[in-house]
Amino acid sequence: MINLKNHYKNFEANEELFRILREPRFKKTEMDIVYDDFVRWENSGLLWDVKGGKHDHRQYSYVHYAWATLVAKLRQYGFDYDIIRTFKCSLSETLDNDFYRLALKEKRELLLEHFSEDELKRLEKEIDNEDEDKELVMAFEGFIVNVINHNDVVSLLFYHGRDHFYVPVSGEVLKEFEQRPEASEYFEYFRQSHVSISINEITQSFINNDLPPKDRSKQFTSILSEQEHNALKLIRKNYRSLKEATITTLDNQLNKIDLTMVKKNNAENLFIQYFKKGDYKTLEIKAVNGKVVYVTDKETHKL
Repeated sequence: MINLKNHYKNFEANEELFRILREPRFKKTEMDIVYDDFVRWENSGLLWDVKGGKHDHRQYSYVHYAWATLVAKLRQYGFDYDIIRTFKCSLSETLDNDFYRLALKEKRELLLEHFSEDELKRLEKEIDNEDEDKELVMAFEGFIVNVINHNDVVSLLFYHGRDHFYVPVSGEVLKEFEQRPEASEYFEYFRQSHVSISINEITQSFINNDLPPKDRSKQFTSILSEQEHNALKLIRKNYRSLKEATITTLDNQLNKIDLTMVKKNNAENLFIQYFKKGDYKTLEIKAVNGKVVYVTDKETHKL
Protein backbone atom coordinates (compact mmCIF):
# COMPACT_ATOMS: atom_id res chain seq x y z
CA MET A 1 0.00 0.00 0.00
CA ILE A 2 1.38 3.41 -0.99
CA ASN A 3 0.89 6.22 1.51
CA LEU A 4 -0.06 9.31 -0.46
CA LYS A 5 1.03 11.61 2.37
CA ASN A 6 4.62 10.45 2.02
CA HIS A 7 4.84 11.27 -1.70
CA TYR A 8 2.62 14.31 -2.21
CA LYS A 9 4.92 16.93 -3.80
CA ASN A 10 7.86 14.94 -2.44
CA PHE A 11 9.68 14.59 -5.77
CA GLU A 12 12.94 13.63 -4.08
CA ALA A 13 11.25 10.36 -3.07
CA ASN A 14 10.21 9.49 -6.64
CA GLU A 15 13.01 6.96 -7.09
CA GLU A 16 11.63 5.03 -4.12
CA LEU A 17 8.09 5.51 -5.47
CA PHE A 18 8.99 3.97 -8.83
CA ARG A 19 10.65 1.07 -7.05
CA ILE A 20 7.45 0.42 -5.07
CA LEU A 21 5.26 0.71 -8.18
CA ARG A 22 7.42 -1.68 -10.21
CA GLU A 23 8.25 -4.25 -7.54
CA PRO A 24 6.78 -7.75 -8.22
CA ARG A 25 4.46 -8.49 -5.31
CA PHE A 26 1.44 -10.68 -6.12
CA LYS A 27 0.20 -13.43 -8.40
CA LYS A 28 -2.61 -13.11 -10.92
CA THR A 29 -4.88 -15.07 -8.56
CA GLU A 30 -4.48 -12.30 -5.97
CA MET A 31 -6.01 -9.60 -8.18
CA ASP A 32 -9.66 -8.58 -8.45
CA ILE A 33 -9.62 -9.48 -12.15
CA VAL A 34 -11.26 -12.58 -13.65
CA TYR A 35 -8.47 -15.18 -13.89
CA ASP A 36 -9.47 -16.60 -17.28
CA ASP A 37 -9.69 -13.08 -18.75
CA PHE A 38 -6.25 -12.20 -17.39
CA VAL A 39 -4.66 -15.33 -18.88
CA ARG A 40 -6.39 -14.74 -22.23
CA TRP A 41 -5.24 -11.11 -22.38
CA GLU A 42 -1.71 -12.10 -21.39
CA ASN A 43 -1.52 -14.75 -24.11
CA SER A 44 -2.97 -12.29 -26.66
CA GLY A 45 -0.37 -9.60 -25.99
CA LEU A 46 -2.71 -7.10 -24.33
CA LEU A 47 -0.69 -7.01 -21.10
CA TRP A 48 2.91 -6.08 -20.43
CA ASP A 49 5.43 -8.89 -20.26
CA VAL A 50 6.65 -10.12 -16.88
CA LYS A 51 10.21 -11.37 -16.59
CA GLY A 52 11.11 -14.64 -14.90
CA GLY A 53 9.04 -17.35 -13.24
CA LYS A 54 6.78 -20.00 -14.68
CA HIS A 55 3.43 -18.91 -16.06
CA ASP A 56 1.48 -19.82 -12.91
CA HIS A 57 4.10 -18.40 -10.54
CA ARG A 58 4.75 -15.01 -12.09
CA GLN A 59 4.47 -12.03 -9.81
CA TYR A 60 3.04 -8.71 -10.90
CA SER A 61 3.57 -5.13 -9.82
CA TYR A 62 1.15 -2.33 -9.02
CA VAL A 63 1.78 -0.97 -12.53
CA HIS A 64 0.93 -4.35 -14.10
CA TYR A 65 -2.24 -4.50 -12.01
CA ALA A 66 -3.26 -0.94 -12.98
CA TRP A 67 -2.76 -1.70 -16.67
CA ALA A 68 -4.71 -4.98 -16.49
CA THR A 69 -7.55 -3.10 -14.77
CA LEU A 70 -7.52 -0.51 -17.56
CA VAL A 71 -7.72 -3.33 -20.13
CA ALA A 72 -10.70 -4.80 -18.24
CA LYS A 73 -12.50 -1.45 -18.45
CA LEU A 74 -11.68 -1.03 -22.15
CA ARG A 75 -13.11 -4.49 -22.84
CA GLN A 76 -16.19 -3.59 -20.81
CA TYR A 77 -16.74 -0.60 -23.11
CA GLY A 78 -16.43 -2.67 -26.29
CA PHE A 79 -12.85 -2.01 -27.42
CA ASP A 80 -11.45 -5.02 -29.30
CA TYR A 81 -8.05 -6.66 -28.86
CA ASP A 82 -6.47 -4.96 -31.87
CA ILE A 83 -7.15 -1.39 -30.77
CA ILE A 84 -6.19 -2.15 -27.15
CA ARG A 85 -2.79 -3.31 -28.42
CA THR A 86 -2.35 0.10 -30.09
CA PHE A 87 -3.27 1.87 -26.82
CA LYS A 88 -0.70 -0.33 -25.07
CA CYS A 89 1.92 0.77 -27.60
CA SER A 90 1.12 4.47 -27.12
CA LEU A 91 0.98 4.33 -23.32
CA SER A 92 4.24 2.34 -23.23
CA GLU A 93 6.17 5.23 -24.79
CA THR A 94 8.95 6.37 -22.48
CA LEU A 95 9.70 9.84 -21.17
CA ASP A 96 13.43 10.61 -21.32
CA ASN A 97 15.39 13.49 -19.79
CA ASP A 98 14.89 15.65 -22.90
CA PHE A 99 11.14 15.41 -22.34
CA TYR A 100 11.49 16.73 -18.78
CA ARG A 101 13.85 19.52 -19.86
CA LEU A 102 11.33 20.64 -22.47
CA ALA A 103 8.47 20.44 -19.96
CA LEU A 104 10.38 22.59 -17.47
CA LYS A 105 11.03 25.15 -20.17
CA GLU A 106 7.53 25.33 -21.68
CA LYS A 107 5.55 25.00 -18.43
CA ARG A 108 7.76 27.09 -16.19
CA GLU A 109 5.13 29.76 -15.59
CA LEU A 110 2.59 27.17 -14.46
CA LEU A 111 5.17 25.33 -12.34
CA LEU A 112 6.13 28.53 -10.54
CA GLU A 113 2.63 28.60 -9.08
CA HIS A 114 3.53 25.48 -7.12
CA PHE A 115 7.34 25.62 -6.75
CA SER A 116 9.97 28.25 -6.13
CA GLU A 117 12.60 29.18 -8.71
CA ASP A 118 15.27 27.52 -6.54
CA GLU A 119 13.29 24.27 -6.47
CA LEU A 120 12.97 24.25 -10.27
CA LYS A 121 16.70 24.95 -10.68
CA ARG A 122 17.49 22.08 -8.32
CA LEU A 123 15.21 19.81 -10.38
CA GLU A 124 16.97 20.89 -13.59
CA LYS A 125 20.31 20.05 -12.01
CA GLU A 126 19.05 16.61 -10.97
CA ILE A 127 17.85 15.94 -14.53
CA ASP A 128 21.24 16.95 -15.96
CA ASN A 129 22.97 14.60 -13.52
CA GLU A 130 20.53 11.77 -14.14
CA ASP A 131 21.95 8.44 -15.28
CA GLU A 132 20.98 8.07 -18.96
CA ASP A 133 21.03 4.27 -18.62
CA LYS A 134 18.43 4.36 -15.89
CA GLU A 135 15.10 2.65 -16.61
CA LEU A 136 12.87 5.17 -18.36
CA VAL A 137 9.37 6.12 -17.26
CA MET A 138 6.47 4.96 -19.42
CA ALA A 139 3.66 7.40 -20.14
CA PHE A 140 1.18 5.22 -18.22
CA GLU A 141 3.48 5.17 -15.19
CA GLY A 142 3.69 8.93 -15.43
CA PHE A 143 -0.08 9.28 -15.05
CA ILE A 144 -0.03 7.08 -11.92
CA VAL A 145 2.81 9.13 -10.44
CA ASN A 146 0.88 12.32 -11.25
CA VAL A 147 -2.02 11.07 -9.13
CA ILE A 148 0.39 10.49 -6.24
CA ASN A 149 2.76 13.47 -6.58
CA HIS A 150 0.02 16.07 -7.11
CA ASN A 151 -3.01 14.33 -5.58
CA ASP A 152 -4.58 15.22 -8.92
CA VAL A 153 -7.68 13.87 -10.65
CA VAL A 154 -6.49 12.08 -13.80
CA SER A 155 -8.52 10.41 -16.55
CA LEU A 156 -7.76 9.04 -20.01
CA LEU A 157 -10.22 9.54 -22.87
CA PHE A 158 -10.41 6.81 -25.52
CA TYR A 159 -12.23 6.89 -28.85
CA HIS A 160 -13.61 3.95 -30.83
CA GLY A 161 -11.95 3.62 -34.22
CA ARG A 162 -8.94 5.79 -33.35
CA ASP A 163 -5.89 3.56 -33.01
CA HIS A 164 -3.07 4.66 -30.69
CA PHE A 165 -5.04 7.77 -29.73
CA TYR A 166 -5.98 8.88 -26.21
CA VAL A 167 -6.43 12.22 -24.46
CA PRO A 168 -5.13 12.72 -20.90
CA VAL A 169 -7.29 14.94 -18.70
CA SER A 170 -6.40 16.25 -15.25
CA GLY A 171 -6.91 19.29 -13.08
CA GLU A 172 -3.40 20.49 -13.89
CA VAL A 173 -3.85 19.95 -17.64
CA LEU A 174 -7.17 21.82 -17.74
CA LYS A 175 -5.71 24.70 -15.76
CA GLU A 176 -2.77 24.94 -18.14
CA PHE A 177 -4.85 24.86 -21.31
CA GLU A 178 -7.17 27.58 -20.06
CA GLN A 179 -4.17 29.90 -20.24
CA ARG A 180 -3.02 28.89 -23.73
CA PRO A 181 -4.49 29.69 -27.17
CA GLU A 182 -4.39 26.06 -28.32
CA ALA A 183 -6.90 25.19 -25.58
CA SER A 184 -9.83 25.49 -28.00
CA GLU A 185 -8.43 22.62 -30.08
CA TYR A 186 -7.95 20.51 -26.94
CA PHE A 187 -11.52 21.09 -25.76
CA GLU A 188 -12.85 19.94 -29.14
CA TYR A 189 -12.07 16.40 -28.03
CA PHE A 190 -14.73 16.72 -25.33
CA ARG A 191 -17.38 17.33 -27.99
CA GLN A 192 -16.71 13.92 -29.55
CA SER A 193 -18.13 10.68 -28.18
CA HIS A 194 -15.52 9.03 -25.98
CA VAL A 195 -14.94 6.72 -23.04
CA SER A 196 -13.40 8.29 -19.94
CA ILE A 197 -11.47 5.99 -17.58
CA SER A 198 -10.30 7.31 -14.22
CA ILE A 199 -6.72 6.55 -13.18
CA ASN A 200 -7.72 7.49 -9.63
CA GLU A 201 -10.35 4.75 -9.56
CA ILE A 202 -7.89 2.20 -10.95
CA THR A 203 -5.22 3.03 -8.37
CA GLN A 204 -7.44 3.41 -5.30
CA SER A 205 -6.80 -0.23 -4.38
CA PHE A 206 -3.15 0.47 -3.58
CA ILE A 207 -2.98 4.22 -2.79
CA ASN A 208 -4.05 5.18 0.72
CA ASN A 209 -4.34 8.71 2.06
CA ASP A 210 -5.00 7.72 5.67
CA LEU A 211 -2.06 5.54 6.70
CA PRO A 212 -0.03 7.17 9.50
CA PRO A 213 3.68 7.84 8.74
CA LYS A 214 4.81 4.99 11.02
CA ASP A 215 3.10 2.55 8.62
CA ARG A 216 4.97 3.88 5.60
CA SER A 217 6.71 0.56 4.94
CA LYS A 218 3.48 -1.43 5.17
CA GLN A 219 2.89 -3.02 1.76
CA PHE A 220 -0.08 -5.26 1.03
CA THR A 221 0.82 -8.32 -1.04
CA SER A 222 -2.64 -8.69 -2.55
CA ILE A 223 -5.28 -6.44 -4.05
CA LEU A 224 -7.82 -8.83 -2.51
CA SER A 225 -8.37 -9.39 1.19
CA GLU A 226 -7.38 -12.80 2.60
CA GLN A 227 -11.05 -13.85 2.78
CA GLU A 228 -11.75 -12.73 -0.80
CA HIS A 229 -8.67 -14.57 -2.03
CA ASN A 230 -9.70 -17.77 -0.24
CA ALA A 231 -13.24 -17.59 -1.66
CA LEU A 232 -12.03 -17.09 -5.23
CA LYS A 233 -9.47 -19.87 -4.80
CA LEU A 234 -12.24 -22.33 -3.87
CA ILE A 235 -14.46 -21.20 -6.76
CA ARG A 236 -11.63 -21.41 -9.31
CA LYS A 237 -10.61 -24.83 -8.06
CA ASN A 238 -14.12 -26.26 -8.62
CA TYR A 239 -15.43 -24.07 -11.42
CA ARG A 240 -15.97 -26.90 -13.91
CA SER A 241 -18.40 -28.70 -11.61
CA LEU A 242 -19.73 -25.67 -9.67
CA LYS A 243 -23.50 -25.27 -9.72
CA GLU A 244 -24.02 -22.68 -6.98
CA ALA A 245 -22.00 -20.61 -4.50
CA THR A 246 -23.45 -18.80 -1.50
CA ILE A 247 -21.26 -16.43 0.54
CA THR A 248 -22.23 -15.12 3.96
CA THR A 249 -20.67 -12.17 5.77
CA LEU A 250 -20.04 -11.32 9.41
CA ASP A 251 -19.15 -7.80 10.60
CA ASN A 252 -18.78 -6.62 6.98
CA GLN A 253 -16.26 -9.38 6.20
CA LEU A 254 -16.63 -12.61 4.24
CA ASN A 255 -17.28 -15.37 6.76
CA LYS A 256 -18.06 -18.63 4.93
CA ILE A 257 -18.89 -20.00 1.51
CA ASP A 258 -21.31 -22.81 0.63
CA LEU A 259 -20.50 -24.62 -2.62
CA THR A 260 -22.86 -26.90 -4.52
CA MET A 261 -21.14 -29.01 -7.17
CA VAL A 262 -22.44 -31.51 -9.68
CA LYS A 263 -20.19 -34.53 -10.18
CA LYS A 264 -20.74 -37.10 -12.90
CA ASN A 265 -18.07 -39.60 -11.91
CA ASN A 266 -18.81 -43.07 -10.53
CA ALA A 267 -21.02 -42.64 -7.45
CA GLU A 268 -19.62 -45.71 -5.67
CA ASN A 269 -16.04 -44.43 -5.99
CA LEU A 270 -17.22 -41.06 -4.71
CA PHE A 271 -18.77 -42.62 -1.59
CA ILE A 272 -15.68 -44.72 -0.88
CA GLN A 273 -13.45 -41.63 -1.08
CA TYR A 274 -15.61 -39.77 1.44
CA PHE A 275 -15.78 -42.78 3.77
CA LYS A 276 -11.98 -42.99 3.82
CA LYS A 277 -11.57 -39.25 4.41
CA GLY A 278 -14.22 -39.16 7.13
CA ASP A 279 -15.58 -35.89 5.70
CA TYR A 280 -18.90 -34.30 6.69
CA LYS A 281 -20.81 -34.12 3.43
CA THR A 282 -24.29 -33.67 2.05
CA LEU A 283 -24.74 -35.71 -1.11
CA GLU A 284 -27.81 -35.84 -3.35
CA ILE A 285 -28.09 -38.57 -5.99
CA LYS A 286 -29.93 -38.09 -9.28
CA ALA A 287 -30.86 -41.39 -10.92
CA VAL A 288 -32.65 -42.18 -14.19
CA ASN A 289 -33.87 -45.71 -14.98
CA GLY A 290 -31.97 -47.04 -11.98
CA LYS A 291 -28.66 -45.55 -13.09
CA VAL A 292 -26.87 -42.71 -11.30
CA VAL A 293 -26.71 -39.70 -13.62
CA TYR A 294 -24.88 -37.35 -11.28
CA VAL A 295 -24.20 -36.62 -7.63
CA THR A 296 -24.73 -33.16 -6.09
CA ASP A 297 -22.06 -32.44 -3.49
CA LYS A 298 -22.48 -29.63 -0.93
CA GLU A 299 -19.53 -28.20 1.02
CA THR A 300 -19.14 -25.40 3.56
CA HIS A 301 -15.81 -23.61 4.04
CA LYS A 302 -14.83 -21.04 6.64
CA LEU A 303 -13.04 -18.08 5.06
